[in-house]
Amino acid sequence: MKTFEPNKNIKELGIDITRKFVVVEKGNFEVGDILKLERDDNSKIPYFKRLKDGEITCCSIDKLAYAPIKKEFSKDGLEYGDELVYKGDVENKIHVLDVFEHSLLTYQIETNGIKIGSSIYTFEEAAQLFTITQPEETPEVLEVTMSEVCEKFGKEVKIKK
Repeated sequence: MKTFEPNKNIKELGIDITRKFVVVEKGNFEVGDILKLERDDNSKIPYFKRLKDGEITCCSIDKLAYAPIKKEFSKDGLEYGDELVYKGDVENKIHVLDVFEHSLLTYQIETNGIKIGSSIYTFEEAAQLFTITQPEETPEVLEVTMSEVCEKFGKEVKIKK
């Protein structure tokens, strides 16, 4: 998940405050917590409300990313590659491999990209178990700083002319 740039406030970053956020780096909240903006005080650490228990505290924006947008399961429009999330467990995801007349074939991916399991669910079973996430929109042009590139590669990077 793409986190927000450090040392900027919500307005400077152009953050959509109607969205929910997920904690990706531990701070005042735990990794995986889903938050909603409670109060924007124009600082770099505005106040967020944790949805599972209502706790409100400040949190550094660069420890957050947009939470995936979920929609209820429906077989209409379901296709290869769609991501399904077990209800109540945002870390446990599977992907659609194929859609049949009355069922769908799914697979899970290990972090190294190897397919490690597959299952067949009827649409009724899938509707009880899953929500569908919409992938984050990736901008056509990705803007990064040289320090971000160096950090990604773990060493100094020079650009050839």
